[in-house]
Amino acid sequence: MFAPSDWDQRHILNLVSAVRLGRGYSVGGRFHYNTGRPYPVDGEYLRLPAFWQVDLRADKRMVFDRSTWDIYIELGNATFNEQVTAYSAPVLGNPGSPITREPVGFRIVLPSIGVHAEW
Repeated sequence: MFAPSDWDQRHILNLVSAVRLGRGYSVGGRFHYNTGRPYPVDGEYLRLPAFWQVDLRADKRMVFDRSTWDIYIELGNATFNEQVTAYSAPVLGNPGSPITREPVGFRIVLPSIGVHAEW
């Protein structure tokens, strides 16, 4: 039997942009979109739903005599969208109704604060 790879994603799109505001400040963002990967269900493969997210970043660069410091704050998945990673076991409804499977995933926002220094 031939089947797609479990990690086959037909389409992945990343758009990244940043703007320098002056005085060492900059802001930026990333838009990410991917189509769902195949997921095995009862001997066949169903595609998981597509997923998209927006990430945001702001930073301040400080240049000194012998070093450069970047202080930044990032927010991964600022849109708080759910990424589906699997389908649940069959859910039996009323007699005569079709068997359904619920998507299983997670919603997570990843805040990050950091410092990057170069000498």
